[in-house]
Parts: sequence; structure tokens; C-alpha cells
Amino acid sequence: MVTANTEPRHVIAARDSGMTEYVAKPFTARRIYYRIWEAVARQRRFVRNATFFGPDRRRRSLPPRGPDRRVAVH
Repeated sequence: MVTANTEPRHVIAARDSGMTEYVAKPFTARRIYYRIWEAVARQRRFVRNATFFGPDRRRRSLPPRGPDRRVAVH
């Protein structure tokens, strides 16, 4: 998603709508290239639970704070 809205509420709303990459204006050609490369070369796993099916939105691998309820979908 490319936008001028950088307020946290806009970023969170975009993420919750399914956006996995978010680029705020102004941006450079290098930034767009990097985001496209990242989406292709570092694809995210899809996960499913009772309320969500879609790409894993986490960028870091952290241990879960409770039981891991996700099921990986390949």
C-alpha cells in the first residue's frame, strides 16, 4: 500500500485489512523496488485460526505468550 497517511491508526487499519507492505510518501524508487523484492523473495506464510486467514503479519520470530493457536497453510 502506498499512502501519505502515516498515523498509527491508518497503519493498523491497513494491516488489519490485509496489507502486508506499507510505503508512506514521499518515497524513492529504491524503496518501492525493495518492497516489491521483499514481497517476492521473502514471501510470508499463510496462517489460519478461528478469526483470521491470511499472511503472517509478524516480521520477527518471537515466542508466543500463550498457546500457539495458528495452523500453517502451505
